[in-house]
Amino acid sequence: MRIILIDDDNTTHVYHKIMMSDAGIDTKEIQTYLCAARALEDLKQFSKDFLSDRWPDVIIIDINMPLMSGWDFVDEFKNINPVDKFPQIYLVTNSEHPNDVSMAKESKYVTDIHQKFLEAEFFERLLSKEKVLTR
Repeated sequence: MRIILIDDDNTTHVYHKIMMSDAGIDTKEIQTYLCAARALEDLKQFSKDFLSDRWPDVIIIDINMPLMSGWDFVDEFKNINPVDKFPQIYLVTNSEHPNDVSMAKESKYVTDIHQKFLEAEFFERLLSKEKVLTR
């Protein structure tokens, strides 16, 4: 399973990798980005080069980041997806802003929204190919 983590906080990456490892996911295959714009650049390049082996099954992205928010990322990403299978996109946030929740429910590109920090159970369900929904 190819997972991309996008969060401007490196501690979040470390924590989520520990939870993934606890769930049985090989974290050597996980790509992490501190900047959504950088992740988007790489994904555009994967798309151009037809690198389907680098294309993610799951993207986990923080909503509130400098330069490019999780929502900005989703708006850009939906235009570059080169394959038939659109990845599951999970937004994560420390905020409980009702607009984020309602936007996530309405978006056909966002699988769901979760509060930080994701626990091992979330990743176990991903590993079993289940969409992990809070709604």
